Amino acid sequence: MNLFIDKENIEALVQSRNHNLYNDCIKTIKKQLYVFFNFSKKELKNNEILMNWFQLFTEGIGTSNSFIFKDEYIFPKRPIEAKCYLDFSDSLLSSIYLINDVNISLLKTIGAVLVGSPGEEIQIFNYLFLLQNDYDFHKDIAIGGKDLTSWNDLAKYAMPLTDIIFIDSYILSNGSLVPSNLIKYLEILCINARNAVNIVLYVNRDEIYIDIEELKNDIQNAIKDITGHKPYFTLIRYRTQRDVEHLGEHDRTIFTNYIRIKSGDTYNYFKSDGSKCTKGRELTINSLAKKETHELAKTLISDLQTNIEALKSNGDSIVGDKKSNFLNFK
Repeated sequence: MNLFIDKENIEALVQSRNHNLYNDCIKTIKKQLYVFFNFSKKELKNNEILMNWFQLFTEGIGTSNSFIFKDEYIFPKRPIEAKCYLDFSDSLLSSIYLINDVNISLLKTIGAVLVGSPGEEIQIFNYLFLLQNDYDFHKDIAIGGKDLTSWNDLAKYAMPLTDIIFIDSYILSNGSLVPSNLIKYLEILCINARNAVNIVLYVNRDEIYIDIEELKNDIQNAIKDITGHKPYFTLIRYRTQRDVEHLGEHDRTIFTNYIRIKSGDTYNYFKSDGSKCTKGRELTINSLAKKETHELAKTLISDLQTNIEALKSNGDSIVGDKKSNFLNFK
């Protein structure tokens, strides 16, 4: 995952050096992220605060870590434009932006990418630590336990996003559970987004017991109520084991710009009355800020893309808007 950071944010981070998460933030920058400094080496040398921090920061790092200095331009381009993220590549849509700009609130409000002003560095890193106030990128939550009595309990883990890729072969096997699970959790995932989210759903064709057009309308109406924008919806349907050669039929995972969520037997956790209806034990949330987790997530996307290529010639296997920043449907 990339980190783009302005000098004002480093200066603010230095001022937070007595915070209990400061060392964990520095460790994350050193070990997990690809860092792009939005200033030149000359500016570094001419700024005593930056230079002292950088010398301490790079002690004992070794040669395997690379830090890029922006000598001629900074990113994103300044002043910030509200919709600059629309031109971002997939890697930039999963990047962290600790930046100083008069228009930064415009980008924050849209909720597409993770952005922090000077003074918000610790807060941003704690989001990546899944609010655990510790150097930890993994969280298991017991289904039906005190921390997951309903999907609403997961709202605090919702991150900025432009895309949701929802993989569960059997999520549509019981139409009565769709509103209280699939649609409800999509609403929670989008709770901070104010942009047109791309939603891709990957299921077993033989396990669909709901009208597809009705499903699309229900999802689009629900998410528009949250974000103010009609989302793009794509349904991928496979049938044979050969169709899932590169993606296990029983894999159940959700990918968004900054997190990956895994489940056991299903994502159908709750009945319409709120009672638990699964035998699954835990939901697992993984932050993509951990380098290893991000690489595994990219492999997942690559495997799904391979399946998409195989399914393109299978008539109506892929229906809907066919829009994604992480997958290619052309």
